[in-house]
Amino acid sequence: MLEALAAGTPILASDVGSIRATLLDDPRFGDTFRMGNAGDLQAKLLEAADARLKEKHGPHIAAAAAAKFSEAGMLERYETALREIAARGRGGRGGSNKMQPLNGGDDSSA
Repeated sequence: MLEALAAGTPILASDVGSIRATLLDDPRFGDTFRMGNAGDLQAKLLEAADARLKEKHGPHIAAAAAAKFSEAGMLERYETALREIAARGRGGRGGSNKMQPLNGGDDSSA
């Protein structure tokens, strides 16, 4: 899907898991269809086949996808998520933001 977005092509995906929240939070990126609903898929395919949509949104899709899914952007979101998880683990209290190794600090396996 990321390759399609990078090429400025809107995507059509089944609405499962976190597809909508992760990839399709920008409506220019494409749309989803209800899983198991052939009529919904058909309607969305006919809509997506309209070449005017790609002409209108294509350049914007590529630029927005590059910004959202760049290495720097993804690293920033990972760091934010990890800090939020760490803060919840401390009960929201202050303290060190230093991440602890998953092996409990035992570096003998390294």
